[in-house]
Amino acid sequence: MMRPSIVQQWQYKGLVPNALLENHVFEECKRAGITALQSYVTWAEIEKIKGRPDFSTYDPLVERLSAHGLKWVPFLIAGPNYATPSWFHRSSKSLYAVCLEHGRQSKIQSIWNPRLPIHIKYFIQLFAEHYNSPDLFDTILLGVSGNWGEAIFPAFGGFHPNFHAHPGWWCGDTFALSDFRQHVMDKYGGIQVVNQLWETSFTKFSDITFPAVNSSTSADMADLLIRHIPQNLRPFFSFGNSMWTKWIGPAAERLMEKFKRTAENTPDIGRLHYRLDFTRWYRDAMTRWAEFWLKTAREYFPENDIQLVTGGESSPESGADFSGQAAAAASVGGGIRITNQNDDYAQSFILTRLAASACKNYRASFSTEEAGVNHAYGVTMRIFDGITTGVSGLYFKGLMGCGHTPCGKQGYDIGKLTAGAENLRKYTAILSMPPPLIKVAVFYPDTDVMVRPETRKKVWHRCRKLRRLIDFDMIDERMVMDGHILNYSFLLVLEGEWITSGALSRIASWVKTGGILLFYGRAELTPIDKPATESIHVNAGKSIKFGSGHAWRCPKDLKTMEEMAGAVYNREHIFEWTGIPDIPVKILQRFYATRFFDKILAFDPVLHRIEIFNAP
Repeated sequence: MMRPSIVQQWQYKGLVPNALLENHVFEECKRAGITALQSYVTWAEIEKIKGRPDFSTYDPLVERLSAHGLKWVPFLIAGPNYATPSWFHRSSKSLYAVCLEHGRQSKIQSIWNPRLPIHIKYFIQLFAEHYNSPDLFDTILLGVSGNWGEAIFPAFGGFHPNFHAHPGWWCGDTFALSDFRQHVMDKYGGIQVVNQLWETSFTKFSDITFPAVNSSTSADMADLLIRHIPQNLRPFFSFGNSMWTKWIGPAAERLMEKFKRTAENTPDIGRLHYRLDFTRWYRDAMTRWAEFWLKTAREYFPENDIQLVTGGESSPESGADFSGQAAAAASVGGGIRITNQNDDYAQSFILTRLAASACKNYRASFSTEEAGVNHAYGVTMRIFDGITTGVSGLYFKGLMGCGHTPCGKQGYDIGKLTAGAENLRKYTAILSMPPPLIKVAVFYPDTDVMVRPETRKKVWHRCRKLRRLIDFDMIDERMVMDGHILNYSFLLVLEGEWITSGALSRIASWVKTGGILLFYGRAELTPIDKPATESIHVNAGKSIKFGSGHAWRCPKDLKTMEEMAGAVYNREHIFEWTGIPDIPVKILQRFYATRFFDKILAFDPVLHRIEIFNAP
């Protein structure tokens, strides 16, 4: 494995501070192990005046990078409010995303804006013509949408000036609706077919509407609160807003659910198909938009690594289909940067492993980013995560002091290395370890998540517990259909019910050729579209032979993941299959651990250190 790039954020908005352009600062970066510096390169900054491009904001940094043997990571952003020129906002070509929940505009451009693509191509072309040396770049990042540039729809985030934004369904403009109607027409051909499947009564395709969506209680209340706080007091409410988003709001949502009718919580099969078609179209629209950016960037940068920036928690309304985005990036020889890590390993793992697994299977490059600013111990954790994931790059905001940042409340002395940089230096030698031995995958039930969004949180919760016992990848239905299930010996189904018949048949065929399929609790795989050519049913606590493979379901009274992991390791040889290479229990009692060929890499989440053990 090649040593991953170590990227430090250097420039957000406007000129780089003079203190960060001193020669000794660049040499300090190299001493810490930093290999590249990143700039937010926005269309708004380059073309403040229409038709008069200006690169003076970025030239001073670029001029110094080559002299010091460092690379550049430009983050090309257009579409988010802050990254789009004022003149475009004021023009008739601007089209803001509109949410279905309230019918209100954001200040973020709609991805269905038909007048936007030509400007995106122009923006990338301007940048490529001005900075035309491939050796300058480490990676070229693409910021295609979302609050800050991620390939997701609007969500919560810090804004100036404040505007309407929340997690939800942002397809309320006329071009989005027209695209949905065309998609349904192309897929089904006749309106009678649609009505029969959805159990609706549309007379023609132009009558089709989006399915009803529930307005988010927590989103509405948080938005109302923020909009009525005086501008000069809003910084003092940032912590409270975070509390509302993470804990209070979701608790209110759960309380409101208790008052909903049972029929709303368990929709009939017609409504399931209606919701599924809508959600797939919504996610695919974001993937197509990302693909346009990727292909455009590859046209102008044929030699460089190009990565799509994405984020979120893979919720349906975010629009982030991680395997779809990874496949699109791989098709142009690019990759993905995911932006949702923090200082907690278990949470960072569950939020990024699906995207990481997709990049591994589709052979796309993959790098990670923390959502805020890592503490020093978080840097150590992310090094462990990067090695065990197989990243091509690790991006940080706090290895070198850049003052206060818009991404976190920590402020470091400008031009000074931090304690996080010292942790990086401590573990630099192990960054080039070979890939780990991971033959276990957890199934991410994306069809079930699209029709029953609560499934996602249950999967994440169980994955978080399982990771203390075993390292694993995650694969969804696209990866199953594309044959990547063949890369694994075990597939664990932790939650979910609905699946496409095609994916279920592929899983059944994999088991018949020797795969081991393990079910947790009441998890099932039921075809949502038509009868599957193969089916698998196992009673609790039982194991059945299925061709050359096996299927097993854990006992009903299982409360933890120990028995699931025990079936995978099969240390006592009580099952008919061969377990994976062992990690001793005494290590797992203290560490998160990953097995390599002859080594075990372990992370202590209490003392925040990485250790290496010889494998048995």
